[in-house]
Amino acid sequence: MKSWIVFLFGGALLILGATQAQAVVPLATPEQDRHAKQAVPPSGKALIYVYRLDDAKPRTSPGLWLNKRDSGHLEPRTYGMWAAGPGRLEIRAGRMDAMPLAISCEAGRIYFVQLAVNADGSASLRQVPYGSGRAEMRAARLVLDPAIAARAATVTPKPAT
Repeated sequence: MKSWIVFLFGGALLILGATQAQAVVPLATPEQDRHAKQAVPPSGKALIYVYRLDDAKPRTSPGLWLNKRDSGHLEPRTYGMWAAGPGRLEIRAGRMDAMPLAISCEAGRIYFVQLAVNADGSASLRQVPYGSGRAEMRAARLVLDPAIAARAATVTPKPAT
């Protein structure tokens, strides 16, 4: 495993231990954030970035589910990063039974998904092109949520054709 990944996850656990009593989602250090934004997919995996900018409900932190697994919460101007194997990945926001955004992941690729909380409190997800996602995510900071730091998304393999 690359040393920066170990550093990122180790730092996440250290920060989480010190901030568990706080209500806000803990954020990465600037160095951890920079490393995460420059990450390349691990061998045989894809990287998934889900980010949230400023939106209609800034005091809401909707939950995220990747393939029905609790994967953390995002506040405005934050993002999470997950490694996923090739195959179908379903991302849900707000509620575990919400309509999923499905992505067909390919190893070696990077995917960007924008989360927005609407005025009525509902959450919406949309996949964005690489260039847009990379540019928009500059305004966000990595979340060190326990679910994000401790879990990599598992995906359903593509059926053999």
